[in-house]
Amino acid sequence: MDSLKFEISTATQQQLQRVQEVLNDVSSIDEWQIAPYVDGYLVSLKGINMQIANILTCISALGLDAERLYEE
Repeated sequence: MDSLKFEISTATQQQLQRVQEVLNDVSSIDEWQIAPYVDGYLVSLKGINMQIANILTCISALGLDAERLYEE
């Protein structure tokens, strides 16, 4: 199982709800979590064959800036 982390910009509760709906609709994501992080939110994903570009596009379509975080 793969793990990915993204930082998203500050969001309203309505936007966070829409992010949750989008994540639920991506079949390659098995688990996800959204938590407050620095100046926005940390989105942690676990799944198999997750497409980074697809996830970024889905989040950006909601009007949020998203950036993949790399673990060291």
